[in-house]
Amino acid sequence: MPTAATPSPEEMLRLVERLEPSELDAFTRGVLTVRARRKAPALSGREAELLTAVGETLPPSDLARYRVLCERREAGTLTAEELSDLLRLSDAVEEQNARRWAAVAELARLRGKSLHEAAGELGLPLRGDGG
Repeated sequence: MPTAATPSPEEMLRLVERLEPSELDAFTRGVLTVRARRKAPALSGREAELLTAVGETLPPSDLARYRVLCERREAGTLTAEELSDLLRLSDAVEEQNARRWAAVAELARLRGKSLHEAAGELGLPLRGDGG
């Protein structure tokens, strides 16, 4: 139940609607991490670390820049300097995704579940699931 200091779910949704796409992505991962923690009655320290790793993302400014550069690449308007920046950010995105999926895989192993099950519990679709 909301209090004067805690907005209602509807108020929170109105605030979330104002977020930029990169901020929304980071927020969504944070909410999924909170949900996963609440679903697990007692997490080991390692599970908590892994859930934190799953929720980590690049800074919103880097994600926003990455999206802009991807759009410019698709439009064929990238400069040489922008291409260099896009390659650097692409590497960072790939490294972050690799860390995230390594954490999901370890969580699955710790919980005796398949990668597919663990990813589903965290709201992370596998390829072929529409993600």
